[in-house]
Amino acid sequence: MSKTTVRKAIAGLEASELRELMLDIYARSKDARALLDFYAVPDIQKLYEGFEARIDKELARRKRRMPAPRIAEIKRIVKDFSRFDPGEDTIGELMAETVLKFCTFASGHYVDDRLAEQMCAFFDLTLQYIIPRRMMSRYGPRFNKEIDAIRPHERYCAIRRLLRQTLDEAEV
Repeated sequence: MSKTTVRKAIAGLEASELRELMLDIYARSKDARALLDFYAVPDIQKLYEGFEARIDKELARRKRRMPAPRIAEIKRIVKDFSRFDPGEDTIGELMAETVLKFCTFASGHYVDDRLAEQMCAFFDLTLQYIIPRRMMSRYGPRFNKEIDAIRPHERYCAIRRLLRQTLDEAEV
């Protein structure tokens, strides 16, 4: 069904029928409930904390006692957050804080090459988002500090090298 078809169907409804329809959608759809709750009471900080907790939970995910975060899931969480339209700065902040959490994660856990490449791809997306919005002055020094905090041991250096390379290429 297209947006035009829905618009035509809604145009034929009276105000009371439209209210009933909205309440019915609210009761049936979890996604619609979240959007309508945010529309009724737009608390950006509470929304941000909820999505940040989801990212933390994904980073803490384990599979056979080994860390197994899914970067695709983290991207989806960020995309879901942006659907609420909390503002570009808030979206950039969530992305940048997620990258900083990647660095903290990498300094304490072994990161295989596949996961390192996925983390760097997310870091690149983050840089593409925050640089045009002039947020790099706020996060650039923190990125440098956290990347340098990743242990330079052979076991950890792949993620450190990839993150450093991604940051250096973005700053050129």
